[in-house]
Amino acid sequence: WIAFGVCFWAIASLLQDAAFNLAGLAVCRLFIGVGEGLFGTGILYYLSLWYKGGEMGVRVFWFLGPTAIAGAFGGLITFAVGHIQSSVPNWKWLFLIEAVPTFLFGLFCLYWLPDRPTKNSRFKGKNAEIALARYYAEEYDKAEKIQKRHCLGVHGLEALRAGRRLPPHRMSVVLDLGLSTHHRLRYVICAGAIVGVADLTIGLGYSAATTANLMTVPPYVCAFVLMYSVSWLSDRYRTRGLPIAILMIVAGICYALLATLPSANLKGKYAFHQGPLGVSTANVLLLRAENKKRDRLRGVPEPGQAVDITELADRAPQFRYIL
Repeated sequence: WIAFGVCFWAIASLLQDAAFNLAGLAVCRLFIGVGEGLFGTGILYYLSLWYKGGEMGVRVFWFLGPTAIAGAFGGLITFAVGHIQSSVPNWKWLFLIEAVPTFLFGLFCLYWLPDRPTKNSRFKGKNAEIALARYYAEEYDKAEKIQKRHCLGVHGLEALRAGRRLPPHRMSVVLDLGLSTHHRLRYVICAGAIVGVADLTIGLGYSAATTANLMTVPPYVCAFVLMYSVSWLSDRYRTRGLPIAILMIVAGICYALLATLPSANLKGKYAFHQGPLGVSTANVLLLRAENKKRDRLRGVPEPGQAVDITELADRAPQFRYIL
């Protein structure tokens, strides 16, 4: 799945070179987003099979952190491609340079990445034993595969437990998708952060595109270092919301300065360019309230006791969220 997502993205990116109008480019961009969705969600689920919940901060960093480095190199590559003198438009060279190595790497991932600890063709001997032991030593039991019940809303679960067929006219069964409010808040947080990163080049305000791409390099390098530091601290103290909230406060102040600085003050905009603070804070408070509610109703779980989440996923009575 992961390898397919990578190859799909590369093909969609490369096909932009064959587009001959705006509609063709728009369709390619749409499928690039599909490829990113396949890979982005797949890799996070994949990491959760190999690492414990308290280790995911740094491990997700090693997935997202290189994105910052890629952004830095992307700016350098774009700057260099902008100086290519040929009959082929420069932007087509850019998609070619990015797509072909990515496709080959996707094929390599298909061969090299192991499936999961219980179906492992990559690790042998002691390494396989360690991977399997870590898999079963997690605080929460891990289901072999995602079940239909994990993706249903409240109405769908009620119907499933009662042995009734899922009513197709009840859109809440489909649209809820088992997502609580805090899940939706996380999507808002993620979307806000992605928009902030995506508009970095445009928001810098430089008239020359090559200059703007070159000037994105230092912020991405700084982001890489900061991301690792925060991720390590997040795992060390088993907290997610507090680091996000602190960073969002800084980002909110920077955006306020960015919005009020004169348009000619490019150095000031460059210094204060990086999100959704209120949503992050609300999410932390919501999760804390949910954990306390479950403690009152079901009692405080014993530390280290395995929790069966194969049936209800994060709705399991003994499941507690990492704040």
